[in-house]
Amino acid sequence: MVYGKDGKVSAVEGTEKVLAAAPPALQAALKHHLDPEVLKRLVNQELAVLPDGPVKKGDQWKRMETNPIGAGQTLTFERFYEYQGTVEKAGKTLDKVGIFTGSASYSLDPSSGLPLKVVNSELKVGTSLGTLLFDREAGEVVESSETVQVLGPMTFSINGMELPGKVDLTMESSTVYKR
Repeated sequence: MVYGKDGKVSAVEGTEKVLAAAPPALQAALKHHLDPEVLKRLVNQELAVLPDGPVKKGDQWKRMETNPIGAGQTLTFERFYEYQGTVEKAGKTLDKVGIFTGSASYSLDPSSGLPLKVVNSELKVGTSLGTLLFDREAGEVVESSETVQVLGPMTFSINGMELPGKVDLTMESSTVYKR
């Protein structure tokens, strides 16, 4: 990752070497995930979860986050963040931020190459709970965890035939950032 003076990622280098080293059978699948523009957007999106200025306990802010899930499919989340004060962990004082996902939407790029099209998607968030811990001294997020349940009806069309279904997907993530 190459960072600009504004603290954002301005370029991503070296992905072509990783792609070339991958087994041929995986190269096509990895190509989108290692696309420098996709990686740049995802990292900048992650950096942008922090508030735009100083906050006090109880302050909230909102972000829209778009996540490619492969084959031209995208999940977009409306996330709400709330500063919850400080906590002590491993001898350090960290800022705790609560995360709540308010809405979710699914889209499929018409040029994805998949033989299906989205006719209807009425996804909603069932449960949502998350936190991130920020180290002010280091100026970085040191830990995050989140559980989000997305559910609702979806209808796809393939060869002119509609295929209705129901989604009930629970995504859990937990990350500890180490230097």
